[in-house]
Amino acid sequence: MKDSNRRPRGPYQFASGLSSRLPPPCRKITFAEAETRDLLHPHRSYLNVGITRYVCREFKVDEPWYPSDSRKQATVDEYLEWQHLNTRLHCAAYFLAKFLNPVMRGKPAKPEKVAELEGRMNDCIDIIENVWLKDKPFLTGNTISVADIFCACELEQPRLAGYDPKKGRPRLTAWMEKVAAETSPHYQDAHKFLNQIAAQDPQKPFSFKL
Repeated sequence: MKDSNRRPRGPYQFASGLSSRLPPPCRKITFAEAETRDLLHPHRSYLNVGITRYVCREFKVDEPWYPSDSRKQATVDEYLEWQHLNTRLHCAAYFLAKFLNPVMRGKPAKPEKVAELEGRMNDCIDIIENVWLKDKPFLTGNTISVADIFCACELEQPRLAGYDPKKGRPRLTAWMEKVAAETSPHYQDAHKFLNQIAAQDPQKPFSFKL
C-alpha cells in the first residue's frame, strides 16, 4: 500500500536566480527543494512566503514563528499578504530607482521619480509605525513571528540608498532593535553586506567587498 502521508526527510535546499529548469513565472526568484521518499520527484516551493509556509507545515518549527493556532496564524498571514503591495513593493521600488538602477546603468536617478517613490514608501512605513505597531511590541502580537522578519528585512533595503526608516519613528525603531536582538547573530550576519554599503559616503564612488 502506498503511503499517502509522505513527509520530507530533508535536507531542505535553497537557491535563487535565473534557472531554465523552473516554470516561467519562477525563473528569477528564490525557490526551495525538499527531499521526499520519492527521490525522483522532490517537492519544490517557489516564492518566499510559499517557502516559509511549506517549511513551517512540514518541519518542526518553533511555535512563535508561524503559530499552529488558526487564529494566531491568520494574524501572521494578514501581514504576509499585506506586505506584497505595501512594504515589499514600495521599499523595493525606491531602492531600485535611487540605488540599483543608477549603479547598473551608469545614469543618475531622476529626482522627481525618486521623490514620488519616497513619498509612497514614507506613507507605507508610517502605517507600520502607527497601525501595525500601535499597541503591541511586534507586528502580530507580543511575540516575534516570521512577519517581523519579512518586514524588517524589507525596511533594511532602502538604507542602501541613504534612507533611514527609523528616523522620526520611535515605535518602529524599538521594534527593529527587538527583531535584531531576537534573531541575533543571524540577523547581523544576513545584513553584513548591506551594512557595509550603507556605511559608505553616498557622495563617493560605490565600492564593496564580497
